[in-house]
Amino acid sequence: MSRSWSTTTPSKDIGTTGTPAKGCAAPYLENSHSMDCVFCHLIRDDSARWIARDQSTCAFAPRMPIAPGHTLVIPTAHITDIFDAEPSVLAASMVLVRRVADGMRSALGAQGVNILNASGPGSEQSVPHLHFHVIPRWGNDNFTTWPAGRSQHQIDDDPVRLSAMGTAPPVDGGSAHRRAQE
Repeated sequence: MSRSWSTTTPSKDIGTTGTPAKGCAAPYLENSHSMDCVFCHLIRDDSARWIARDQSTCAFAPRMPIAPGHTLVIPTAHITDIFDAEPSVLAASMVLVRRVADGMRSALGAQGVNILNASGPGSEQSVPHLHFHVIPRWGNDNFTTWPAGRSQHQIDDDPVRLSAMGTAPPVDGGSAHRRAQE
């Protein structure tokens, strides 16, 4: 049995088999440097299988999903990666990620989700537009998204390793420690 699903706000959302809701910011895209971006093309041409759309974020089914219900969440404005995103864009994206995840649990019976993002040239980011993969998971899905190995890159003064050894300076320059002592 095939189920169509959408997230929980009917005025902004559609099922995977419905007509896209109005509201993604196509005029904004025309003024950005996104004309060659595949995700911006999907928004501008209204050609994705939309799960949800609003002025600042969209969710759609990828061309080649890796699990039933696999969904991509993106900001409607062209933002290359997490390092270029304003906090408000990240917050809006996470709100939609949560709505999509809730929909996966209620409509698809998912027992959990994986939320994946790659940002920057060394991360294997496949499309230079900020996006989050929301992948529904079931206990018996025989699938893993966890890395199988460890990075071979070494940093002598790695703050995480030094912190574990008790020798790293505080990340915030010590201001929290100074406030706690006052």
